Amino acid sequence: MQVRSSIGRSAQYIRSVNDGLARLATADTALQQLAAHLGRIKDLAMQARSGAIDSVERAAVAEEMIQLRAQIIATTNATYLGQPVFGGTTSSGLAYDSSGSYLGDSATIERNVAPGVRVAVNLNGSTVFSTGGVSVHEAVQNLIDSVTSDPSTIGDNAEVLDDHISTLQFGLSEVGGRVNRLEALKSHTDESIASMQQHLSSIEDIDLEQAMIDLQTREVAYQAALSAIARVIQPSLVDFLR
Repeated sequence: MQVRSSIGRSAQYIRSVNDGLARLATADTALQQLAAHLGRIKDLAMQARSGAIDSVERAAVAEEMIQLRAQIIATTNATYLGQPVFGGTTSSGLAYDSSGSYLGDSATIERNVAPGVRVAVNLNGSTVFSTGGVSVHEAVQNLIDSVTSDPSTIGDNAEVLDDHISTLQFGLSEVGGRVNRLEALKSHTDESIASMQQHLSSIEDIDLEQAMIDLQTREVAYQAALSAIARVIQPSLVDFLR
């Protein structure tokens, strides 16, 4: 019973690890998409900064940046099982509203993945998407405003965007470190479960061939005993009449 209980606890740790890996995988995918979107926005801004394009082309560049900003907001609202992975424990279903304002909280979601070991399985949007007190959504909007109204400020706002890209890269490395830790814990727990199952087998399992031989031997002995008793106790006609 103790071995079975230990196997059950270890199986629960595995389920917690799998949940954490799924959450972190969702965050990792979102961060990679965001990094790609921000890189494209910066390229567009540098294109708009060039004096080789006219106002019509600059307006087209700004429109693409606006569409990318909408995609960024959608990506920062990435969810796992209906809960935003960058929104902490918020119950609103969204980490950011349509304007880019943060709706989440700063709570950390943890999973108990081994005896006495808890690992955070979420990233806080107000941290990973904010640099110097400016959110990534604000930085992108500032760059869009520069393209549409004041190209001379594109360079400064592009530098702010670079800071956000660096913050995203740090977030990606943090997620990668947690994933590696969880996978190592999962591998160790899997090995532990396999070892305990072998131990349980040594306790509970039987040698089937030996068990059949023992059964047959006892059956023969039982039949012999019945036969002997039948010969010793011989019923007579008087016994039946009684």
